[in-house]
Order: sequence, then C-alpha cells, then structure tokens
Amino acid sequence: MAMSPSPLYDRVGALSRCRNVMGMSNMTIAEKIKRYLESDAGMPYCDDCLKEELGLQHPEQVELASTFDTEGRFKRGVGICRKCGEEKTVSWVST
Repeated sequence: MAMSPSPLYDRVGALSRCRNVMGMSNMTIAEKIKRYLESDAGMPYCDDCLKEELGLQHPEQVELASTFDTEGRFKRGVGICRKCGEEKTVSWVST
C-alpha cells in the first residue's frame, strides 16, 4: 500500500496538489481533505502531513473529517505515510 517518499514528489507533487486545493475556501475541511486524498488516490498520508499540506489548525480535524464520508471511500489505519515515510495512523481514499 505505501511507498517511500521521494524528494521529487515532495517538491513537485505536493506543491501541484496543494495548488489544486488552494482557492477552495468555500469548501468544508472534510471536502478539502477528500479532494486532496483523491488527487493521489490510494496513497496514505498521516494526519500531521495532511495538517501541514492543507493548513489545518489541528491534526484531529483529519480524523473528525472521516466521519463525514457518506460514500465509504475514506479509509484510516496504520501505515507508512507517503510524504514523511513514518509509520503512523494514515488516511487514504480507496480507488
């Protein structure tokens, strides 16, 4: 499921994905997280990295956002974060 982070991804992938999410100020936090995870479907991200990427105030917002998933695609579990490479609780959107 998880891949180790690459320097190229950190510089290019996250930046371009972040630009796709930026400007969506009318979206809820749950919608922003969902969009971000959908842009890299199947790849897991820890709460801390999602918090950093999306400019959230608290990593707990990611866990809370998962409760608003009406389609059942938002997944959480222990895994290796795509960005930081650490084993933590991660979130992803199933493909």
